[in-house]
Amino acid sequence: MKVFTKLMVGAFVVTTLGVVGRSQTVSAGIEENIPGSNVANYFNNKVVKIQSEMNRGMVLDWDQSNLDQVIMYNSANSWNQKWNMFYNFATETYTLSTDPHQFSGFIKSASLSVSEKSFDSKGNPRIATTGLNSNWRLYKVGVDDLLGDGLFVLQNTETGKVLDIENGAPSQGQKVVATEGEGRGTSSQRFRIHIVGNV
Repeated sequence: MKVFTKLMVGAFVVTTLGVVGRSQTVSAGIEENIPGSNVANYFNNKVVKIQSEMNRGMVLDWDQSNLDQVIMYNSANSWNQKWNMFYNFATETYTLSTDPHQFSGFIKSASLSVSEKSFDSKGNPRIATTGLNSNWRLYKVGVDDLLGDGLFVLQNTETGKVLDIENGAPSQGQKVVATEGEGRGTSSQRFRIHIVGNV
């Protein structure tokens, strides 16, 4: 009976310490918080709007006055604010692109990419519409209470940087950049991904 009691007390102590220890763990990086595999292929072949957590009325927009860049813009449900998501099972990453459209006799589409040529005043690369840095891993960091959509940090796997709003404010026409991720993402690094259809 004494041996049994000791075993039960020991198991209780170990369990209690394990629970307490886990509850006090502080994750430092995005990958430690929410592994990318949690999202997996959920958005594969989906058409989405990508809204700022700070203002759901502001969405990622393929800038029609400068076809090389992506900006924040008032949501108008227009075609250049809808992004097709394609999942690569081998790399566990997404590419995001718009539908193709004709401009001056040429067919073009935008691919969410980290620029190798354009930078903000702090040296952060801007988000472009073409380039080699176009693979993204999604990290779910919360849920929007109003719409029930997930809140995500999008990390570019080629650069290690995350999608962010230049100067941290989603104003009309504000440029979008790639910056260092901070924990579960700052408010300007968190985005709602709202499904609006299928590819």
